[in-house]
Amino acid sequence: MHCIPKLSEKLAPRTERYYTSFGGPNGSARRQRFTKDHKESEQLYRRWVVETYDDSADIVIRDGSGFKGDLERTLPLGP
Repeated sequence: MHCIPKLSEKLAPRTERYYTSFGGPNGSARRQRFTKDHKESEQLYRRWVVETYDDSADIVIRDGSGFKGDLERTLPLGP
């Protein structure tokens, strides 16, 4: 499985917005920026994941029992 990029824990220094870093189509490093508000950025991030990875992404929300309450982000390896 391939990992789906995580939402940053901290604001980016220059833009002061939450973001996710991911590999572009040619392998170059890319960054998707969201807002300065963490809750709003989480919502925008989730929408971005669905739009970017379509149905190939399995997103599981953990209930927090024994975990930090993070999202598990994975992609299937392919056909």
